[in-house]
Amino acid sequence: MFADVLVDLSQFAVIRGHWSLQMCCTDAVWCIIETAVLREGKDYEGILHDISQTAKLAIGRKGGTRSASSAPSVPHCGASSSTAVPATHPSRC
Repeated sequence: MFADVLVDLSQFAVIRGHWSLQMCCTDAVWCIIETAVLREGKDYEGILHDISQTAKLAIGRKGGTRSASSAPSVPHCGASSSTAVPATHPSRC
């Protein structure tokens, strides 16, 4: 069984445009993104934009004082014992 690996999403301009902190996802989520990119008419920028917009909407629905540019309450790339790797790492999908 593989250990959890975090994939650094901050290398994408669209992520840096949506979030002020470094963002990442698990390798399992990255596999879903890669699968979606293989479909006709899909690209990383569009998918990551959609994910960011959906996350901002979910944060806003919870209420509270967080702004849309605040990081959601999930670990960022440096906050886990897992290893962060570039999104170009060899896929296990």
